[in-house]
Amino acid sequence: MKKIDNVWLSESDRFNKTFKSVVYDQFGSITIHSNEIIFEGNKSTKALKAPFSIKLVYTRFPLFNFILAIGITMGYCILRHKSPEFTGIVLVADLAVFSILRLQQKWILLEYKSKSKTEQIYLSDGSIRGWKGLFGGTKKLYSTIKENIL
Repeated sequence: MKKIDNVWLSESDRFNKTFKSVVYDQFGSITIHSNEIIFEGNKSTKALKAPFSIKLVYTRFPLFNFILAIGITMGYCILRHKSPEFTGIVLVADLAVFSILRLQQKWILLEYKSKSKTEQIYLSDGSIRGWKGLFGGTKKLYSTIKENIL
């Protein structure tokens, strides 16, 4: 049995949304047993019984939202400041943010049977407000789950 804190859980309907401001449904901890994973969250508890499949997946990047945000900030800079230098600085800052966001958050996809239908949930390392998951924490969580299941 192994317990891991600071885990985000996302249901498949939220995870697959194009427009989302918060990527997870709830946060909590998981306890890994040899044939079961129990998620104890701030809203509910889920018990996932084996057999289930597990794999690493990436979030869908909201490119449309990002292009819209760049358009709005660039338009504001052009209309408000009328300075090509300032507009260039803002464009470089926007592209730097874009580069960081393109790292894409990894998530663990767990598919399991529940009442004769297959369900999906996504888990990620939520430590340091999700930054740890972005820089390898989710991959480590994935390895830990794989090592401790059957």
